[in-house]
Amino acid sequence: MDLLDVRARIQAWGVRVRPAVPLEKIRALEGRLGIELPEEYVSFLTQTGDGWEKQVVRCALWPEMKSLLACQDTRLLREPFPYTDAWVWENQETNPLPGESDEAWNTRVEELLHPTHLGNICLLRGSCGEKFHLILHGACAGEIWQFTDVGIAPCAPRCTFSRWLTSWLADKMALC
Repeated sequence: MDLLDVRARIQAWGVRVRPAVPLEKIRALEGRLGIELPEEYVSFLTQTGDGWEKQVVRCALWPEMKSLLACQDTRLLREPFPYTDAWVWENQETNPLPGESDEAWNTRVEELLHPTHLGNICLLRGSCGEKFHLILHGACAGEIWQFTDVGIAPCAPRCTFSRWLTSWLADKMALC
């Protein structure tokens, strides 16, 4: 994927891309956080830019591509993402147990879902509330996974950042 071409295509639609991030700044962030970002994503950050803000262009909504530099809860990034297969939790593990208080249920569900926060960053929220996350550590490092309110799953077919971005942009640009 030619990332300079990607930037030009995005900008041709009128989407304002955040500035590119110098490689030295990315490497310093990796060192400070104790992580290693997938090279495809590093190339995007250095050649294309650090995502974009939410924008409406030609009557089409472009949801924000989140900024790496604005990532808030960085302590979870260095932990490995523990999943390799899809997991749907709705109406299974998250149903209230008989006699369970709301407080106990909330605590149990938070603990159950905690591993979904490990070793990944959210890149983009889709039009139906789904979120696309880049997996940083674990067996699926480098893949994009879809997170919803009912479960998580790798994109189908499984794909890395470049393939996902190219596919997402092709669909998005077809709408413009």
